[in-house]
Amino acid sequence: MAPGGLWDDLPPEGGPGNVTGCHQRLRLVTTAWATPGTVQHADDAVLLLAQGAPEAYRRRFRELAKGWIERCSARPYLAHADVPATRRAVDVLGDPGVAAAPGPVGHFVFPDMDRVVHRRPGWSYAIGMSSRRVAAYEAINGENPHGWYTGDGMTYLYTGDPGQFGHDFWPTVDPYRLPGTTVDTRERADLHMVARRPDNAWAGGATLAGRYGAASMEVIGDGVPTRARKSWFCLDAAVVALGSGIRGSGGHTVETVLENRATEAEPFLADGWAHLEGTGGYVFEGTPLSLTERRTGRWHDINSGDDTGGALEPVSRRYVTIWYDHGIDPADAAYAYVLLPGASRERTRAFHRDRPVAVLANTPLVQAVRAGGLWAATFWAAGTAGVLTADAPCVALVRRRGTRIDVAVADPGRTVEAVTLTLGLPAHGVLRADDTVTVTPGARPRVTVKLGGSAGRTHAAALSGPGSPRYGR
Repeated sequence: MAPGGLWDDLPPEGGPGNVTGCHQRLRLVTTAWATPGTVQHADDAVLLLAQGAPEAYRRRFRELAKGWIERCSARPYLAHADVPATRRAVDVLGDPGVAAAPGPVGHFVFPDMDRVVHRRPGWSYAIGMSSRRVAAYEAINGENPHGWYTGDGMTYLYTGDPGQFGHDFWPTVDPYRLPGTTVDTRERADLHMVARRPDNAWAGGATLAGRYGAASMEVIGDGVPTRARKSWFCLDAAVVALGSGIRGSGGHTVETVLENRATEAEPFLADGWAHLEGTGGYVFEGTPLSLTERRTGRWHDINSGDDTGGALEPVSRRYVTIWYDHGIDPADAAYAYVLLPGASRERTRAFHRDRPVAVLANTPLVQAVRAGGLWAATFWAAGTAGVLTADAPCVALVRRRGTRIDVAVADPGRTVEAVTLTLGLPAHGVLRADDTVTVTPGARPRVTVKLGGSAGRTHAAALSGPGSPRYGR
């Protein structure tokens, strides 16, 4: 592995704090002293590794650590590091020959973790999923008794507040209304000494050109017949969230939570859109409900472990919650909304008016969007959406830019040996293709991808369209 490829192996941090911290840490989010919004442990490890690493790695490790420390405002590193770690950090911070690595911008899929991170200038977005391979939650030693839905598609939006999911979030947030989730609202018993891996095989996504992404998850309820198919399409300035095939039984209401934000801002609600100062805008189909409330809890309520137990003193935060009520025992409910991180009220209103992103399909068989020259789809079964036709289940993205056509494909379910995409965009040559990809150019080019054994990873190719020189492979 070359030093330049380290972003593939080190989780990219978000904003001034750590966007991957919460959605990776399972029960540790309930431990007050391990408050999210810090890269403390990553810095400790990387600076320690740098001491004995070969020069190329040593330089890269020190650049990464310096960038993390300088950007981490939620919990300043030097205020919490021990003496040896402080010495290592002061050394790298004071070295003019070490340039602080900037925060990465791009779309990152971690297929063996069922996690996705989308980073843009000024904001980051993460999705916590689960499957037969990755637990939805774990609860042991009195930790995480209310973690029922943290692995069911919970989303983490970081804008200007790196401590959003720290600073007393976990003991005060409504655990039945975590952002991004679709849940049965029945009352749940506290979790104890259990880790759950759900029955769904499908969780993951694909990334195109390292910049755009499509992620999806099939939700299978924990001990209840709740079902949902959820997709997220991550773009330059927006995230489109689609849900379909939502059903439940047993006499309980099923809800999808667009947002549950700890904030002192007042929400602005309009017909088809909403805005929350300091967070961004929301454009939606249908009529979601909203609630503003101050919630109080104790860290001890979510962590009573003998050596990890939280404080007994109550803490409070104010929340703005926006959600869809799908009713009692829905049979085939759906939702669609667009998140515009950091957008002003005016830009949100304009997005609602102009609709620059189109929802092409939102059914239990296919979910797809188009944004200009970009098409992205989750094919739960063979089907067609826009310029994309797939003969087997997959996640696919296609972008046409000038005379170049980029294609990316993945199998989040890890059940398909091969898929052929037929594109409604003419192409007469191949600029590049992974070894697993075969392209047949033409008026309706075909892209065949060997998916078997790839463990959910992305396969990519680039084609030359009309107006470009004819390239061979």
